[in-house]
Amino acid sequence: MRLLGTLVIALAVLIAPYGNASAASQDPAAGLGPDIVNLAHLDFLHDSVAYPAKPPAGHSTTDPGSPIGTWWVYANFNAASGTYTRTGGGAYDPASNTYAQGAFDTDDVSRAAIVYLTHYRFYHDQYSLDMARGALRFVLYMQTTSGPNAGNFVLWMQPDGALNPTPTPPDQPNPSDSGASSWLARSIWAIGVGYQAFQKTDPAFASVLAARMRLAMAKLDSELVGPNYGHYLTLHGYQTPAWLIADGADASSEALLGLTAFTQAGGGPEARKLGLDFGIGMAGFQLGSYGDWPWLALMPSALSVSDWYAWGAHMTMALASAAQTFDRPDWLAAAQRDASSFDVHMQLSFGAINGLSPAPNDLTQIAYGNETTVDGLLAVGTATGNPVFLRWAGIAAGWLFGDNPAATPMYQPQTGVVFDGINSDGSVNRNSGAESTIEGLLSLMNAVNDPVARQYLGFDTVLSRLTYQKVEAESGTLGGAATVVTPASAWTGEATWSNGQYVDFATGARDTLAVTAPAAGPYLLYLVFDKQMSPPKSVGVTVSVDGVAQGTDWQGGAGPQGVSPNPDYLWIDSLQFPRPLSAGQHTLVLTYAGTGAVDAKVDAVLLQPAVESTLLADAGGHELMLYKSLAGSSDEATLPIGRWRVQVYDREGNPVETIVQPGGETLDVPAYGFALAASQ
Repeated sequence: MRLLGTLVIALAVLIAPYGNASAASQDPAAGLGPDIVNLAHLDFLHDSVAYPAKPPAGHSTTDPGSPIGTWWVYANFNAASGTYTRTGGGAYDPASNTYAQGAFDTDDVSRAAIVYLTHYRFYHDQYSLDMARGALRFVLYMQTTSGPNAGNFVLWMQPDGALNPTPTPPDQPNPSDSGASSWLARSIWAIGVGYQAFQKTDPAFASVLAARMRLAMAKLDSELVGPNYGHYLTLHGYQTPAWLIADGADASSEALLGLTAFTQAGGGPEARKLGLDFGIGMAGFQLGSYGDWPWLALMPSALSVSDWYAWGAHMTMALASAAQTFDRPDWLAAAQRDASSFDVHMQLSFGAINGLSPAPNDLTQIAYGNETTVDGLLAVGTATGNPVFLRWAGIAAGWLFGDNPAATPMYQPQTGVVFDGINSDGSVNRNSGAESTIEGLLSLMNAVNDPVARQYLGFDTVLSRLTYQKVEAESGTLGGAATVVTPASAWTGEATWSNGQYVDFATGARDTLAVTAPAAGPYLLYLVFDKQMSPPKSVGVTVSVDGVAQGTDWQGGAGPQGVSPNPDYLWIDSLQFPRPLSAGQHTLVLTYAGTGAVDAKVDAVLLQPAVESTLLADAGGHELMLYKSLAGSSDEATLPIGRWRVQVYDREGNPVETIVQPGGETLDVPAYGFALAASQ
């Protein structure tokens, strides 16, 4: 594999068979050191277009006349030949050699620059620095430098180098350089990191990057941030920041990464001002509690309090990385809360999926979502000096090697291929486009070059998992005035009805559901429901288990609708059962409660162990047991057979105790805390 120097690659890459990356040794880090990083597939996606004799108005880059480096957006896998074919986005027209979208896009090329810059930082590879320079030249070319859209970026380029600002289907915004966008945010990320890298190696190029960064910042500040900073959107009574890029903390977090790098390199007060604005906005948009939805997650979209997704959500990484630079310890505290509460829970339950909306509905997993988790945990661990977050980062990066729903390595060290994702049914999408390759390489590089995280990468085999069970409300036996409703669309504009249906409860309605406790112990019930604009205790459901009443979940009290398209919204409440459940099936009954003026609407229930756990193994027979508590009091968990070195942490990730304990004995997990137990 290429780490240093150049490699000539054909237009197709043959996939070599690949098993467990740690199979060669009992050391969990063996074979998973820094030299496992292979950029060959990303290099294979690289291409170039001729510099046009007459560039379109407002578009130019450095070294005019030299070809412009590009990276193909997709690569489709041919199972018969084991090779990849590079392709663009949208329908292809062979007569004009164009795609409905394009062959190359600013989103991917800007992030390709980040990969090569990261590789150069770790490995001092001149080839990677040269490739990063080529990627940044593309980004500069895609920026509009004159006219009303000066400072923004066109997204798509055709195979011959022609720009396509209005593709099919159209982007948002359209034309693609007509407003602040996710590709603007990623370009700022790339240019900021590029400026930091090229200051010493190529000051002239760095100067061009600085000028273009200031052009982008000026546009962003004058049209979006400046007029809106300090203003908030009302969303069901919540206040969400109105100055985020594309109304997203996700896009804004990637811009913050670039603004932080630019500020650290002395880029000037404009970057500091914008960085502070974005950081303040995203750090304040953290919802829930240690035990309740969304478990102190930093939320990605200012237009929904019901939708969390992993892809693009760099808020934890950005805030932790920027906290010291901008003298904002509160940003680091927010990032640490997300990491110790939400990220740990995510790893032991639903994983870095594409959609908690708010139930775990879209179970698809992609490298982009995994990377944001890995790099967020690494950033928190580095900023706090607490190695437990570095350990969790290494565990999360095991997704690349088989710790995933498909139990399949998603990264191929021999070729540098990162598969496009895991489908909701557990099958693997073996295509390997630019985004997947880029994001997989980023998380891999950052994890293997951290000495603490690297020790945990080899734990890539899941032996057991104790986690939630999701039961659709409509799967139960309905009684009284309970009816199944199928909305015209499962997507409400800000949330998703699980399975596209829900149960409407009028007075006298009940729903009898079968739930299964996989092990004896304490449990919580998460109810996924429609929170409505009515008095708090005017509508809800009473819950019983095996004929014993457990309490009532009141589902009124939604705040003012504001910018939402709906007066109500999907939400999750928790109810902790006062007594443990035995292993096996139980009967759960939901019964209407309220005044009768408003019907309750229940989407699904999640039966959640109060202490969830996962048992991992490496190829050498070492095991790692992970525990996370979602309960408000200390709860017991039983260690597997064997002898264990257990590290126990409180809800913020602070160490509580380290003990050596034989298996079969119980372990006290603190309220909302977690524990890591390594076999001895």
